[in-house]
This record gives sequence, structure tokens and C-alpha cells, in this order.
Amino acid sequence: MPTVIEDRSCRDEQIENMIHDAFGYHPSNERVDPVEEVKMKRLSKKAKSCVDGQPIGRTHLPPQSTSVGASIPNLGTINQLGDSSSLHSPQHDPPTLPTTQDDTSTLPTNHNASTNDQESPKYRKYWVVDVVDEQGLTKETHLRVHDAWGLPPGQRVVVPWNNIGQPIGEGGGLLAIFLGTVAMDFTLFPISYAMWTTMPNVYKNEVYKNTVQAKFVVDDGQHKRFILQSIGKKWRARRGKLYKMYDTSKTREENIANPPLGLTREQWASFIDYRNDPKNQEKSKKNKENRKKQNIPHTGGSKSIARKRAEMGIEKGAPVSRGDVWTATHKRRDGYFVNDEARLISVPDEGSGQLSPEVASRSTPSLNND
Repeated sequence: MPTVIEDRSCRDEQIENMIHDAFGYHPSNERVDPVEEVKMKRLSKKAKSCVDGQPIGRTHLPPQSTSVGASIPNLGTINQLGDSSSLHSPQHDPPTLPTTQDDTSTLPTNHNASTNDQESPKYRKYWVVDVVDEQGLTKETHLRVHDAWGLPPGQRVVVPWNNIGQPIGEGGGLLAIFLGTVAMDFTLFPISYAMWTTMPNVYKNEVYKNTVQAKFVVDDGQHKRFILQSIGKKWRARRGKLYKMYDTSKTREENIANPPLGLTREQWASFIDYRNDPKNQEKSKKNKENRKKQNIPHTGGSKSIARKRAEMGIEKGAPVSRGDVWTATHKRRDGYFVNDEARLISVPDEGSGQLSPEVASRSTPSLNND
């Protein structure tokens, strides 16, 4: 019959040692991940049963050191627990724990979603947004961009806007990604047009009404102007990247015969002729030279200045100046500026709430755009 350890403090110490051997940390000294904590509690419960001489049944405990195995009877009969993979078997899976909205590895809250989703973490971002139906009922939900495309008819995402007509918050972030997918679809906006300003309004109005406005709560005034400008900006950027698919080692006819996916030969031919025009080649060369002069990178990523400013205002509890936003988007996570030039420009004005003339000349366009 197993020996029962009467000294509770001794028993608890032995249990902690067992957990230390299994997971590599001591539960009384370190903070642990919530999922690991669930495993640890379950293992602790099983270990107590073993130490108290109670039946263990179908359990799996970690391999024990010689000293612990000698002091606790019958541990040698349960050495199968050394395989940590047993903790991930169906009967031992920990419950799904809530995660924050900024966790890019968030798992789907839809229980019908595939558990074998192997998407890269950067594509697993969920946006916590409000969705309103035709009856005016609003519900908070988690959406990715393809979820927004698949919303049932009558359901639309609510988008908050700031006082100068820029989308902010989680709804604004989802809208920005959604507009990017719209701009990439050259069946909606053909690339055969030289500039966004020459794109017929019939294309723009059709997409705005039947695509954007069908999925997001936006009006026909200031919201529409911003959204079409944003699509135009993204369309130009995407269109410019297409030229990299032009093979200079091949003839014009050979290139036209092999258009990129989603383009017709006619569209591809028109685009090639436009980009190969000497005037446009010279313009492209100047643009490349100007980009090389931009030697102060920002750290805002794909987040718009408007969203960053709104988040800073919430944290501060007061309005945030443009100068403060510029400074925040030119610092790394460790608090240091991206380079010496950014530091020299920002430090004299940091905390003043004002933009220096040099900062204003560099950043005014980006502070007003999405």
C-alpha cells in the first residue's frame, strides 16, 4: 500500500518539484502563461492524488528525478507521463482562453471554423467591430477582411470617424484593409487608364454604392470623398508594382502574351505602352530619386496617422498635437528615435505640442492622409 505523506508542506514541495521537472519552471517563483497554468493545475491535481496514495487511473505525469521518485512510492509505474505530447491529446486539451484584440495569433471565435487553419499570423488579425443589421440592432464581433466581404445582406460594419473626416478605431482599420482589396481588383478599376483622375466616375460610384456602402456604414458626403481618395491611392500603388512583372529581356509582344493574373491582354498592353513612354520613364526616374531622399523612416506601419492620433488621445485623455504624433511615429519600441536626424528634429519640439518648420515640411502630407 502506498505510503501517505502526512507533512503537507513536504507534500506541496514535492508536487512543485514534479511540476518543475515537467515544465522547466517553479510555480511558486514565476508567472506563467495562462494555457500553461491550466496544464500545471491539472498536473498538480494528479500529483496530489499520487502523493496522497489515491488511485490515479488513466493519468500521465512527467518523468521524475531519482530523488523525487525515491521519496514518492509508485511513481515509477507512471513514467509514461514523460511524453509532454500526451498533454495535447484530445482529453487533455486546455479550454480556449480569451486573447486581446492586438494578438495577431488570435484563434477564430467561430466554432465552425477549421481548426487546421495554417495561415501566417500576420493574416490572422481580427478586428473587434460593431455590426448593425437592417433592424438597427448592433452586435460586437470579430472580423477579418474576408469576413467583411461575406457579411449577409443588410449587415454592415460601423466605422467611427474623427472630426476631420478620417476613419479611426478598429472599424477604420478594417475599412482600410477592405479598400486595399477593392483597389487590387482591376476588374473593378481597369489599369488601362493613365491616372486615377481619368477613371470614369461610373466605375467609382458603382463600387462605392454596391461594394463599400453595402458592407460599411458610410455616407455619400465626406466619407465618400475620403474612401474614393483612399482607393485611388492604393490603386496607383498597386498599379505601379505591376511594372515589375514586365520582363525587359523579352519583346513587347512576348510580354503582352503573358499578362499577370487578373488582367486581359488588352489591359496589359495598354499599361506597358503607358509605362514605356519616354515622358513617363523620366517621371518615374525622378520619383525614385525623390524617394531616396526620404531618409527618416516612420514606425507607424500600416496604421493610419488618424487612427494613431485617436489611440494616443484615448491613452492621454486629452487631444494630441500633430507634433506629438510625428514624434511617436518616428520612435522605435524601445523609445529611441529611428535615427539621429529624427532625434535632432524632434527633441527641441517634443512636448511643445507644435511642429517645427522642418517637421511640418516633411510630414504634413502624411499627417493628413490615411
